[in-house]
Amino acid sequence: MANDKKKVLILGATVNQLPFVFLTKQRNHIAITMDNIPQSLCHKYSDVFANVSTVERELVLEYAIREKIDAIITCASDVALPTMAYVSEKLGLPSVSLDSVTTTVNKGQFRAFLLEHDFHTPQYHVFSDVPTAMQKMQTLTGKWILKPTDSSGSKGIYFID
Repeated sequence: MANDKKKVLILGATVNQLPFVFLTKQRNHIAITMDNIPQSLCHKYSDVFANVSTVERELVLEYAIREKIDAIITCASDVALPTMAYVSEKLGLPSVSLDSVTTTVNKGQFRAFLLEHDFHTPQYHVFSDVPTAMQKMQTLTGKWILKPTDSSGSKGIYFID
């Protein structure tokens, strides 16, 4: 009898991904959690876990190919979304396009998209290096929010007055 269980690779292994683990197992599929923290909660409940950073696209792709996954998913993890889309595109799995994910996850690209399509957006500046950012910040007045373009969960945010 052939094994007809599907292998679902779940990027991230925090409490946010726990519903995916339970749903995958409830549907009698193999739940594989992946992140770079061996003690992550979801690893305790998944069938298999891999200690690989979810931002390492090529490593995730290699793992997905080697394990012959049938699906890849993530939630509540902006940093894992580009990897999910990348691996999906490479393997021909259903997903949001990498271009769409990149546009919505990268704060600088998303602001530019909003302006290009006539959506209201607050004034913003994108910097690629600290000296340029420091120089520009000397000319700004009022209150500002400084945040990384590629982080999630309010990590790295500073309020400047």
